[in-house]
Amino acid sequence: MKLLHVVDTLARNGRTILLQDLIRSMNSSVEHLVVTLMDTGPMTNRFSEMGIEVHALNVYSPFRGFRKKWKVISRIFHFQPNVCLCWSGVANISSTILRLFGIPVIWTLHNSTVRWNTFKTRYGVRLAALLSKIVPERIICCSNMTYDVYRDIHRFRENRLLVIANGVDVTRFRPNRNERERIRKEQGISDSALVVATAARIELPGSRYIQGDFKDLETLFKAAAITSQKKQDIYYLLFGSNINDENEQLVDWLRRYKLQENVKLLGFQNNVAALYAASDIYALSSTTGEGLPVSLIEAMACGAIPVCTDSGDIRAVVGPAGIVVPQKDAVKLATAILDIAELSESQRDKYSKNAVEIVKYFYNIELVARRYSDILVQVITGSTNGSSKHK
Repeated sequence: MKLLHVVDTLARNGRTILLQDLIRSMNSSVEHLVVTLMDTGPMTNRFSEMGIEVHALNVYSPFRGFRKKWKVISRIFHFQPNVCLCWSGVANISSTILRLFGIPVIWTLHNSTVRWNTFKTRYGVRLAALLSKIVPERIICCSNMTYDVYRDIHRFRENRLLVIANGVDVTRFRPNRNERERIRKEQGISDSALVVATAARIELPGSRYIQGDFKDLETLFKAAAITSQKKQDIYYLLFGSNINDENEQLVDWLRRYKLQENVKLLGFQNNVAALYAASDIYALSSTTGEGLPVSLIEAMACGAIPVCTDSGDIRAVVGPAGIVVPQKDAVKLATAILDIAELSESQRDKYSKNAVEIVKYFYNIELVARRYSDILVQVITGSTNGSSKHK
């Protein structure tokens, strides 16, 4: 099987991480070719290290590098893919061209956004809804909420929608006592202190084409201020693109809420599994628009207890492993974090083990890869379309 992947960007986000893990987990007989509509991004080297060809079309500069664009297009047709898997956004719409050449197309959707902020995006979604009736053979939603929103509100073609939840590599994301001790020592945090981790990313000004996270970081900072007043030995490790001391907004919040001693801005990190393993809690202050955050199931796989706001499929994923509170409510978020802090070690262990087991049995990348592979085979062999909301 020859599988062409089309992505908007190779920035480090949930979609590109899922794509990377899926490729690793699929049968070795499958050949992969990755094409990004933008220029190459920070994840390019990771795909290259896996032996995966990556090509950049840079379509947002249509009159530059025409010869290079032609080489990429020629490579696609020389590759002769059996199917094209598109990773949301503009990648989905652009697959119309491939469909015209007879290449079967599968779309993926990774959010549950009801209302989009810009005119361009709103009409892009409307166009995608129209194209959903004729272009994709299947449309894979990463969560049940995504399925509901795109069926009922955006009016995508229902009998092509199905749900395959995101997954993570549980051999890489797992509890790790050695990493817990190492990270805490590096950060000057005692083993008895309570550590709260949060992963997010903030787009640089001018990044018009990359959809940012749905993370409400100010609510998290407000909650951190409340918890730090009531419990001195509680520390927050925040990491991700532009989550660093050069971010003026975050530094302003640190000063405003007097969190310089309790919140550490670590920036982009390669070994996020170690940071999750070093943490007791994973705090996620998401707003409306989440599908199923990859960072959440990564943290849970490492044993971090989730304390999250109610968005997308977060409540269903967390289940008995943690606490879910309303969006934009810093007091309730802080109360939930303090409630976990007040538990005995054995009680926290129970929550932690629940988190690990949930991911192991329901969000394991091996299981997700099998489900994707089944859909790919169905599309290639021409099996009957059918809508399915089940994960």
